[in-house]
Amino acid sequence: MRSDEVHASIWLRVFENKIFNTSAGLYVYDETTGAWTNNTLRVVSRYSQEIFVSVVKGDNKKTFMSLYLTALPRVIALAPKIKFLDIKKNRGYFLFNNGVLDCLTMEMKPFHEDYFFTRKINRDFDPSCLEAVVVEKLFNTAYTVPGSEPNSEDQFLFKGEFDTTKRDYFLEKLARGCILGGFDKEFLIALGETNCGKGVLTQFIEHTFGGYVDTFNTTRSESRKSDWMAKWWDRRLVIGNEIPKTTENPVEMMAFLVILANDQTTAHCDRGFSESALIMYIDRCSTKEDHFDETEYFEADTAIKEFIREMSVQNAFVSVMCKYFQHSVNHGKLPTPYFVKLAEKKRKI
Repeated sequence: MRSDEVHASIWLRVFENKIFNTSAGLYVYDETTGAWTNNTLRVVSRYSQEIFVSVVKGDNKKTFMSLYLTALPRVIALAPKIKFLDIKKNRGYFLFNNGVLDCLTMEMKPFHEDYFFTRKINRDFDPSCLEAVVVEKLFNTAYTVPGSEPNSEDQFLFKGEFDTTKRDYFLEKLARGCILGGFDKEFLIALGETNCGKGVLTQFIEHTFGGYVDTFNTTRSESRKSDWMAKWWDRRLVIGNEIPKTTENPVEMMAFLVILANDQTTAHCDRGFSESALIMYIDRCSTKEDHFDETEYFEADTAIKEFIREMSVQNAFVSVMCKYFQHSVNHGKLPTPYFVKLAEKKRKI
């Protein structure tokens, strides 16, 4: 037999049930990270002595790269073929450096190829080390609504001396997006004034959930071509800013789409309604180019940018998202608030 045939045969045997030829390329499972990767060279190199044995005279003088490249075409031809890795199997879980987090039970589980992870969060996570004081600080820093009246006693998971309806609806949507990914015809658009924290929230989500999240320029979605969205096939959440003129995207979205927009001046509704519908409304912001009132102006909180980089805060955010997700699974999703229904009604007029 030829060397490439022998090497390909051993290669496929070593990676039995851990290698697939997909429409996105050849993927192998990396036992050291718990993730599937198309960087086959890096993974296969760890098994080079086992796979690339000497078959004919002169094989022992060839480099690993030479033997790898010679066997690769045959491996691609013989590897099991599937259209995509079944990433839906990892919905409800997060892959960390030290294991797999079950978002329903908050238990860490060992790596396994059957999750079909292709993305991960590059840090360790220990549910037993979560600090309640950090979670409380996270809420006090990141989400309060001063001046609003508290809602009923059955206030959701995290109490607050204000109406938590918007907060809880927004965070539940965000949690299900981070943990489950996208569903057909389901997305989230949140309006907020300048300096209300849209950019900081985007950074916070990216820092916290790593490879599961991506951002995009919404102006690209005006194009009728959708090939630029192909990179989202294995993401959970994608975030854009501002609202494009059109949203015609004829591709299956595996990720949950979030748009954080500053769309006050072009909203087709009265100011009162607009303010009632805002998720991140700050009523004293005045930084528009055509209007400046020094008595209303306030500077953006720059300290929060350091706060969201703290690992303990990011892990607290993971736990918060898991709690909202757990509640939605065990008790049903929160009802659609009146302001969302009203916004949909006005949009149809």
